[in-house]
Amino acid sequence: MALKVETYSDKSFVVRGDTRPYKTTLVDDLGGKWNPNLKGGGALIFSNKHLEEVTEIVDQINLGTYVQSLSISESKIPITKSKIRKVEYLLYEPELHEHAIIKIEPSDELHTEVISINPNKDIIQLKYFKDTSMVFEAGNYAGNWQVRGENRKHTIVFE
Repeated sequence: MALKVETYSDKSFVVRGDTRPYKTTLVDDLGGKWNPNLKGGGALIFSNKHLEEVTEIVDQINLGTYVQSLSISESKIPITKSKIRKVEYLLYEPELHEHAIIKIEPSDELHTEVISINPNKDIIQLKYFKDTSMVFEAGNYAGNWQVRGENRKHTIVFE
């Protein structure tokens, strides 16, 4: 479901839809507040002074072009305020049936195919060509695709 920006009053507007994946930006950075008791149902509510910025971000989210910033509060690392930095990265978004090679050091290569992509496009499933019963789940970790549960050093190359 796409996010929607709606006028709420002469001083405020709301963003409706599943805003949880964008909490860092919409709540922490832009001051949105979740209110479950609004007319029309729960939503993030903002002051109109953030309308232009929030509308631009919501448009990018709906188009799939938004790059999420990581907040230090998400990292669970105790760091003093003077050391807080935001890190942005671009995430390669594979397509269904795209060929992917899992390269495991020192010399293993598993040729796979993307068979599913979750709605947030941050978890995929890969089917191994030589044994179709073998399916790997890969997630995005700080901009790099990694096979879940694989402890050996590896990379995933999409072709």
